Amino acid sequence: DLREDYKYCKDSFIFSLKNGTIQNSILSRVIDPEHAILSIRTCGPYFGQGYDLAMWHNFNEDKNCWNNQSSYDKRIRNTSTYDNYNRSYFKAAEYEIFRLARKLSKN
Repeated sequence: DLREDYKYCKDSFIFSLKNGTIQNSILSRVIDPEHAILSIRTCGPYFGQGYDLAMWHNFNEDKNCWNNQSSYDKRIRNTSTYDNYNRSYFKAAEYEIFRLARKLSKN
């Protein structure tokens, strides 16, 4: 099954740690919650309708990750790395995905 499903999330964000420091990091919040997260069974994580952050199978190989800007408010890559199609390709050493949930009170 290669079906693609977008997941609605109004609190989603993506970020990039620059040189491992918080001061140089970029935080990008979702502006199109209908297309916050894309689930494709055969691929890594995709965020945003225009692939604001996408990771292919071997994310640690050159050009298997890319960034565009459409469903999130900021680019998470330096604009000097973008090509003529407004995409930035890169490889990632590692990535983590977190799901934050609110703890419900027992009242």
